[in-house]
Amino acid sequence: MMKITVLMSTYNGEKFLREQIDSILAQKYVNTFLSIRDDGSKDGTLNILQEYEKNENIKISYGLQSGVGRSFMNLLFDDESDSDYYAFSDQDDIWDDNKLFCAIKAIEESGDGAWLYVCNQRCIDGSGRYIGNRFASDFPVQRLHNSLFVNLYAGCTMVFNRQLKDKICDKKRRPDISFFDHRIHDSWVACVASLYNPIIYDYECHMSFRRHGNNETDAEIIRNAKGNKKIELILFCRKLKRLFRKNKRHHSIELTALSLLNGYGDVLDYENEHMLTIVSDYRKCINNKIVLLFSDYFRKGAPEKKIDLFIKTILNIL
Repeated sequence: MMKITVLMSTYNGEKFLREQIDSILAQKYVNTFLSIRDDGSKDGTLNILQEYEKNENIKISYGLQSGVGRSFMNLLFDDESDSDYYAFSDQDDIWDDNKLFCAIKAIEESGDGAWLYVCNQRCIDGSGRYIGNRFASDFPVQRLHNSLFVNLYAGCTMVFNRQLKDKICDKKRRPDISFFDHRIHDSWVACVASLYNPIIYDYECHMSFRRHGNNETDAEIIRNAKGNKKIELILFCRKLKRLFRKNKRHHSIELTALSLLNGYGDVLDYENEHMLTIVSDYRKCINNKIVLLFSDYFRKGAPEKKIDLFIKTILNIL
């Protein structure tokens, strides 16, 4: 059986953690190893993790709070296993028992090379009730310009092979760990994967993706409260506040473009190199800024966020 290492970062996840760990250990037709790093939990998470420490298929480490991006990438960068495949896991979902097997099968059918697989998500609420699937079945093939401008893929659906893991972890290619204060781990993995092959998208759901008050996005809150003008106004004001205040997420797309140019310039085709150069230099070069504002990059890459991206470019915070 193929060996796969699942990487999980925990933080104050006591409510749903056991159910998720058990669903990972119950995976069929694969040899699963679970590597967990706790990111400074202050609730009962540590007690739950200690219950699993004797399991020979689980490795647990404890650290100071560093943020979700750093925590996951430290797990990946520090991994010394000889696994054939790797996956990320959230702490509060429930995996179908064939999730990893279906992912590995899809990757193997795609041929040689560095491959990233993602699947659709069956959304449930905090009580486990079905809400709906996250994506439609006709989800289009995604390229680098999609992953660069929007964080679309959930890390908890990602499975990738050893070839891609080695390219991501290459010390000569990877950015400094501080980069992941600005751009989350799954977005970076999607960007790197897009340089080598199209991302494999499985429209079938192989997991229950738990959406609750602590992890709902603004878009999901709007959908769940459609027609509630008060909530829509509050969220719109919240978005404006994020745009105009200083935060670590400002310049995340610019930094991503620069990091890809520095680390993977030798594997870029002309189109991607041209796009990344424009994005990485738009604040310094007015011509590049104009090109970026009036190009198709935003419309093709993230049509649902093209207005946000346009405003961020004007404000020099892309």
